[in-house]
Amino acid sequence: VRIPYPFGMGKAGCFLEGFEVSCTSDNVPVLNSTGTRLLEINLTSGEARVENKKISVACNLSQEKHHGEFLLIGRSFMVSRTKNIFTAVGCSTIALIAGDILTPIMEDSTEEYTHRRFYRVSACGVFCFDDSSSSKTDCSGRGCCQSEIPTNLRSFYPWFDNYDNAIGGQNFTNCSYAFVAESDWFQFDPNYVKPHVFEKEKLSGQRPPLVLDWVVDNTTCDAATKMRSSLCADTNSVCVNVTSGHRCICPTGYEGNPYLIGGCQG
Repeated sequence: VRIPYPFGMGKAGCFLEGFEVSCTSDNVPVLNSTGTRLLEINLTSGEARVENKKISVACNLSQEKHHGEFLLIGRSFMVSRTKNIFTAVGCSTIALIAGDILTPIMEDSTEEYTHRRFYRVSACGVFCFDDSSSSKTDCSGRGCCQSEIPTNLRSFYPWFDNYDNAIGGQNFTNCSYAFVAESDWFQFDPNYVKPHVFEKEKLSGQRPPLVLDWVVDNTTCDAATKMRSSLCADTNSVCVNVTSGHRCICPTGYEGNPYLIGGCQG
C-alpha cells in the first residue's frame, strides 16, 4: 500500500495528526484512527479504502433489539455516501444504522463543523416467503434490502429489531446480518436466507471494504486562509471545499502531492 503525506508512519512530523498508519507484526498496514486494515489511499479524490471491522450478526431475535459493533471513523474521515451502501440480509427483521453526523455551524463568519448525537440515519426491512427459493438477486426487501447512507457520517453501528417472529422454520435462517460496505462488493444470492449459507460464504472470508472520504481540516478554504492554517503546501496547489471541510489538489496540468512543497509537478 502506497502511503503518501498527509498519511504517514513513524515519528511525529511524518504524518498529519489523525492520519497515522501503523504496521502489524505480519506487515498489515492499519489506519490508526479506525483501527482497521488500510487497503488504498487516493490523494486526488480524497478517499481511503479500509476493511470494515465485521459484519454485524443477530440470531434468534424476539422482541428485543440487538446492537452491532461500533465503528469510530476519526475526526478527519467520513463514510463515503456515494461509494458505500447499507445492506441487511435475513428474514422478518428491520435493520438500522445509528450514526454520528457532522453538521455545519457558523462562528464569527467562519464555517466549522460539529457533531450531532447518535440517531437513526438509515434503515430497511427484510422478509421471506415460503417460495423464497426464487432466483431474484436484487436487494428489494425479499431476503435482502439496501438503503443509502447520509452525508458526513462520522461513526456508526448497525442494530436489529424483529418486526414479525411468526415467520420462520427450518427453510429460513434465524439470523440477520447488516453491514456498510463498498457498493459493488456484495451480490445477493437467494440461498443466503437458508440456514448457515451466508455464514459459510461471507463471514469466513475477507471483511467488507469501506470507502472513506477525508479532509485535512474541518473548516472551509476561506477560513483556513484567514487563520493562515491552510495545508496546501505547494505554490501550485489548490484548496477545495468539500461537504465537511477542505482538502488540496494539484490543478489541471499538474500531478503529484499538493501537501508537499514542490509536490505538484507540471
